[in-house]
Amino acid sequence: MERIKNLSRTQKVLMSIIVAMIIAFSIIYPIIMSIKGIEFRGDFLTRKEEQGNVTYTDGHTSIIVYDDQSIEFKCYHRFTGDGYRDVTYGPYSWMEDHSAIPVGTENGMLSSDDYIGVKIMAGDKVFFRGAVSKDGYMVYNADGTMTNDFDVVLGDYYANPPDIYEIVKFITGPQTTNRGNIVLYIFGIIICIIAVVSMLFPDELFRLAMWPRVRNLYDVEPSDWELTVRVIEWYVLTIGAFVVFVIGLTMGSVT
Repeated sequence: MERIKNLSRTQKVLMSIIVAMIIAFSIIYPIIMSIKGIEFRGDFLTRKEEQGNVTYTDGHTSIIVYDDQSIEFKCYHRFTGDGYRDVTYGPYSWMEDHSAIPVGTENGMLSSDDYIGVKIMAGDKVFFRGAVSKDGYMVYNADGTMTNDFDVVLGDYYANPPDIYEIVKFITGPQTTNRGNIVLYIFGIIICIIAVVSMLFPDELFRLAMWPRVRNLYDVEPSDWELTVRVIEWYVLTIGAFVVFVIGLTMGSVT
């Protein structure tokens, strides 16, 4: 306690900020990490379920998987080449079609253990017919050729119609993720601990660094430059911890 009382005003302020950060982010992280969702076109869409329908949304984009497994994509106030407007794609319905699995492809034979045959309809038109790997990463047309992404046709990337891979993601089941990276949270805590230790024991750490280089260790005094560098380090560590905590909140982790 005596050591804490003898701290400078700068040290006390920075330590108070560090303690507040640890408490605040220790509360925020579990809350953020409890919110489940998916990554879609670089955005995080939260998942909610109502009356058998599952909706993934961030307020600008909504993807609805209805209880009959049809899928609808909605984009709100997006630039479509001639102005801003709301656009809706779908609903897309799909059914299993084992005969859609090609006999052979450019990459060889496909196994029904790894692929499912599907037919995707956009209204009364066939949108796609072919084979989809069960992880959703490989898609083949019924003639055995590999499917390519569709070209961008609108002004805003986020307002473009879904390509086959994006639709397939919801057929095979999108990979759930959440915001909040526990590794960066722990890293932020470690930086905070280093900052606190460096503020509580600056002279001891200085002598420890000098120990291999001087004879009379306790006669060594830090220069004005050394004292200035200490303060800079405390600020850098405090700001660095905050930045790491914030970055960790924006990063996702697969669940």
